[in-house]
Amino acid sequence: MKRIQEVAISAAQKAGEFILEASSDIRSLDIEQKSLHDYVSQVDRGAEERIVKTIKDHFPDHGIVGEEFGQQGQQISDYSWVIDPLDGTTNFLREIPHYAVSIAVLHKGIVVCGVVFDPTKNELFCAV
Repeated sequence: MKRIQEVAISAAQKAGEFILEASSDIRSLDIEQKSLHDYVSQVDRGAEERIVKTIKDHFPDHGIVGEEFGQQGQQISDYSWVIDPLDGTTNFLREIPHYAVSIAVLHKGIVVCGVVFDPTKNELFCAV
């Protein structure tokens, strides 16, 4: 379980670094509205890509479900990762510094690890 926790933390921090870099030029982002008050930008997608790459580098046989790209990786696996790469996109786009990277890991449908990383405050919360 320690290795899963370490990878989840690393993935969240990599995504957080990317998000912070992008926050310096929010006005130049392409923003799409998925539904009322639900937005997505290339920052959401780029953060998710970084998380998925980190997971696949360490656990290529695990399933992954991300908010932006849906199901990836193995569809039948004991382990599934659930990702919200930029939890609080609306705040991010409005330059309100209250958003985070959220990752959960399930083993046979039961949550065994959760990580929330707030890149603006460099705060990390983790439960196993």
